[in-house]
Amino acid sequence: MNYSLIYSNVHNPMFIKKPLYEKTKVENKNIKPISVLFVVIDSVSRLNLIRTMPKTHKYLLQSGFYEMKGYNKIDDNTFPNFNALLTGFNLKQSREICQPDKIGMLDVCPMIWYDYKNLGYVTAYAEDHTSISTYNYFKRGFSNPPTDYYFKPYFEASEYLGTRMQDYMPFCAGPESAGERVLNLANDFSKTYLNVPKFGIFWMNTFSHNHINSPTRMDEKLLEFFQDLKLNGVFDDSIVIFLSDHGIRFGEVRQTTTGWFEERLPMNLISLPKWFKQKYPEETANLEKNQHKLTTTFDVYQTLQHLLVLSGKNYTETSCQGAPSCTSLLKHISTSRHCQDAGIPDEWCSCTGYFSQIATDSSIVINGALGIIDKHLKHTYYDNYTLDVVKKATLSENFKGNEYLLVTSQTKPFAVFNSLLRFTNSTLNLIQMLKVA
Repeated sequence: MNYSLIYSNVHNPMFIKKPLYEKTKVENKNIKPISVLFVVIDSVSRLNLIRTMPKTHKYLLQSGFYEMKGYNKIDDNTFPNFNALLTGFNLKQSREICQPDKIGMLDVCPMIWYDYKNLGYVTAYAEDHTSISTYNYFKRGFSNPPTDYYFKPYFEASEYLGTRMQDYMPFCAGPESAGERVLNLANDFSKTYLNVPKFGIFWMNTFSHNHINSPTRMDEKLLEFFQDLKLNGVFDDSIVIFLSDHGIRFGEVRQTTTGWFEERLPMNLISLPKWFKQKYPEETANLEKNQHKLTTTFDVYQTLQHLLVLSGKNYTETSCQGAPSCTSLLKHISTSRHCQDAGIPDEWCSCTGYFSQIATDSSIVINGALGIIDKHLKHTYYDNYTLDVVKKATLSENFKGNEYLLVTSQTKPFAVFNSLLRFTNSTLNLIQMLKVA
């Protein structure tokens, strides 16, 4: 008899764990605990959300989501931005305190999901593409599951079934796309623990990380996912936060001024349950006003602390170590706030003013481009590279006593670098250099 494989897949049913229900008993019956659901897509700016997922964006605004239009990243890539959300640390502090390159140290890193877990919340964390996931890419990962539901083993099993690459990413894991697997887990977790205090983070890398147009193929899936959340009462049960860590960091768009801004301005949309708006009108009004102000992941961390206080937990808020003036998004934020106040280094600040194009053959541009290569590339892997041509140069308007020069240089052998220089008293100082092609 001949046998043939009919079906091969891996599933992760959301079994209810009785001890979790026991710990979620509410101490104060007069105060409703506030649940939080994060849905995260890597490398998506606010503008690229509008551009590539217009149906999802339109639906979320129609459903009452608040769009944080001044949401600015605080560092280069995923780890410092995500860890700031969980700890309030900047990159230096994250490395020194959490020590992610040492086995077991992430288990004792003071991440806020441990606070939620210890205060009676059911917690969950999922992230696809395990080889580049936040706490495993050049890091040691967790020795013990950091949350009640931890889906790394599930995704490793799904990838074992075989992957189908798209834009150099494992778009499909077995018979399903990795992104849909994350969305299904988020949906199952939210519905299984409806009306139970919960905190979940569900992160997708595989359809957005490498190409600016890749998210387009998931617009319908995201729309259906959010429609299902609403239909099943999740919008009325939890604060839903739909965000990204940063915009696209490489590719042709990064050679444009718009791309420079988009990298620094990720999407962040937040939904509040109807009951929350009724009970906390002042906090709701603050969030509405803060849509148009400069905010960061440090403020999201502070908001997560604020929500524990509003939930009646025995919890005391502390300021972010990475940005002592960080503020809950549910509290008043000044319209005069600048990057230094918000904990954003100059090189990642999007408030440098309007960039105007200047001649690529001007002396300041040529001197700047040559100086970058001579003084900086010579001490890197690109030590044999020479300047071929300056493709673009822009100069910002005066900002806090400084001007900023943004230079896009092409080299031999071929590579393209974006360099940001601070221009003060006729002196140029490099503050950032990134390879974008």
